[in-house]
Amino acid sequence: MKLLVSVIIPVFNTERYLRGCLDSVCAQSWRDLELILVDDGSTDGSGVICDEYAAHDARVRVLHQENSGVCAARNAGLQMAAGRYVCFVDSDDRLAENAVADLVSAALRSGASYIGEFPQKQNTDETVIDVQKKPMELLHYLSTGTSASSCAKLFELSVIRAHGLCFDTELKCSEDALFNRQYLCCCDRLCLIPETIYTINAENPVSLSKKGYPEFSRYFAKKLKVLEELTQRLSITQAQREEFLSYRAVHGIRISVRHYFTCLPVEAERLVTEATAQLLPWVRFDTVPWDRELQIWWQHHRRELEQGEFRTFLKRTRRETLIEKQRAKLARRVRALQKRITAAR
Repeated sequence: MKLLVSVIIPVFNTERYLRGCLDSVCAQSWRDLELILVDDGSTDGSGVICDEYAAHDARVRVLHQENSGVCAARNAGLQMAAGRYVCFVDSDDRLAENAVADLVSAALRSGASYIGEFPQKQNTDETVIDVQKKPMELLHYLSTGTSASSCAKLFELSVIRAHGLCFDTELKCSEDALFNRQYLCCCDRLCLIPETIYTINAENPVSLSKKGYPEFSRYFAKKLKVLEELTQRLSITQAQREEFLSYRAVHGIRISVRHYFTCLPVEAERLVTEATAQLLPWVRFDTVPWDRELQIWWQHHRRELEQGEFRTFLKRTRRETLIEKQRAKLARRVRALQKRITAAR
């Protein structure tokens, strides 16, 4: 069956990983593909590699542009796309061999215009969520990290163009999550598949996900406004709507704390204070977060925020983040040691 899928890959200075990414896409069992590589002003050999693949595979198209950021690169790819569906891939990651085939098959079976993976293998069965009939299932999905990435999803190009959707070029992070939520505002049905189809490269030291952004909490507040718009479409009560948005705001405060103390420690206290001021108006202090880890964190810090004890909040969260960093560093060392032991056997 002929059904073209446009795979859009923004590329910027990832020559070390790019061949592995492109090989994984070119080797897809679903052959009816076009690969759109947007070289976003790379200063290493990435642009040359893109041209090399285009010379050997007629399905590969390359656009070289001045460095404008990942959002502009993806938007340029969307303008070039000719497929019925669009799939985004980061240039340092890889697709499983049947990734596109699994996504397309699920789309055809379900009639959904958004196809994604289940978060962390939480389910073994393909699930179709009717936005109006199962609104709480949609909200639970939107509370997962998997829903925040645009990669390894299938989007219907006609929906994107009919509603004038694009990636917000003002954002330096969280652009995926905002785009996904804006897209879902235009959907009636989504489908989640149990297959693991995408491998994220955790080794890239210059990954955007590892950089610090002072605007992080402002971006999160922007996502909350889109979520509020989305919930207005759903058949849920006002109490359910407020509870969900409050839960997401608590989550936003926590990840802002972690982001600033980890990535921008010098400015962290000021930035955390600003983040808290931005997100607290969304919070109901009787909120019970949906995941256990956040419940525990909220129990520890709810009183400090409710009573305005910000100095205590800053002191405790700084100490907690430092402990988390030390534990993560130790875990990485243990994994590296285990790899060396395994390799020596």
